Amino acid sequence: MENLREMVRRIVREIISSERDENKEEIIEDAQILNEAGLDSLSFVKLLVALEDELDIEFDYDYLVLDNFKTINNIVESISDQMERK
Repeated sequence: MENLREMVRRIVREIISSERDENKEEIIEDAQILNEAGLDSLSFVKLLVALEDELDIEFDYDYLVLDNFKTINNIVESISDQMERK
């Protein structure tokens, strides 16, 4: 069974892969999402919606700061930490 961190990582990699038409295995987890990973603002919103849908969560406005979404690793850690606290 997939744990929370693996699930978040899979979702993020799938969205980036589909937006960039690239093999998800080639995506660097420490790449900056909006710069190096090549996501634009619309793709970023798609990522947020996919995470909310797949994980059955809703991001608070206070949570939507760039530091929480800089890299795949940042996303995995911040979402996992937030969900584990609930």
